[in-house]
Amino acid sequence: EEIVAERQIDTLLKKYATSEAVLGEATAEADLTALTLEKDATQTAELKQIIEKEKQKNQATAEAQLAIVEVKKKEGKEVLLSTAVLNILKLKPAQVLGKTISLSYIVSGNLIPKVSGRVLSKPVDYKVVGVVKDDKNLLVISPLSDLESMGVVRYSNGKVLVRNEEQLAAVRQKIESLGFITLSIVDTLAQVNRLFRLMRFLLGIFGAIALVVAILGMFNTLTVSLLERTREIAVMKTLGTTDRDVVRLFLAESVIIGFCGGILGIFLGQQIGGFINFISSFFRDDKSVSLFVSPSYFLAMILLLSIGIGIVTGIYPSKRAKNISPLDALRYE
Repeated sequence: EEIVAERQIDTLLKKYATSEAVLGEATAEADLTALTLEKDATQTAELKQIIEKEKQKNQATAEAQLAIVEVKKKEGKEVLLSTAVLNILKLKPAQVLGKTISLSYIVSGNLIPKVSGRVLSKPVDYKVVGVVKDDKNLLVISPLSDLESMGVVRYSNGKVLVRNEEQLAAVRQKIESLGFITLSIVDTLAQVNRLFRLMRFLLGIFGAIALVVAILGMFNTLTVSLLERTREIAVMKTLGTTDRDVVRLFLAESVIIGFCGGILGIFLGQQIGGFINFISSFFRDDKSVSLFVSPSYFLAMILLLSIGIGIVTGIYPSKRAKNISPLDALRYE
């Protein structure tokens, strides 16, 4: 590059020996575009001195780009790795958790004041205390103090960990009072909860409609059963069956219908939900998350609700059966 620069200077001097031209400031590649050249030897020597100063400046910049710093050592250094890092290393989370690894930082100069190049840190030992689920980004989450010890004072974002969830609001307010914008997993959870509340509301409407249809269906079934067995009830009463026994028979029948309907509904719901979860698993990254879940308390509540509906719908037919007169029923039949 020095030989090329000198040749370009000599060429320019010969070309503009009888005239003046405006050339620029010299650079490392000898790009001259703003200097005034004259044909005397004194200014030629000054021009070469400018070139030499630029070379020294560029050499200093190159040395700055190779600057190596040392991270201040503190006991108990911990770090988090993303699954993308483990995938490149072909390791599993169980193989790195609790293990010690050695890391070096390469920091861009725009993050460190008065540094135009990049800075390389000496190797630092860390203990891996967690793995972040992220297969797309190569993440190494380390303490901020380590980067600050390298001179880093500029950064686009940071992660803050609170000891207790109850402290989140106060810490967040404090950070925002400093002029920063905060984002928390609580915001995402709030949005998800709003979405689920809307879904529960819509499903609740459909469930209420289905509940009304079920009540009307069971009521119709028991009423038709009463009309078809009027003669049987009259004969049973003639043979000594009490009104209480008749009520118990109809209530037992309605409870059995409700119980069987609840069991059948739970079974079909489980099968349909499992099928949808199986299909959706092909379109999501996290296989452990299911669209439909069936907590045991929810299934028990559905079963009890079905039995309760059976009891409610069986009250009116059982009272009508109790009030049947054996003589009138036999005469009618």
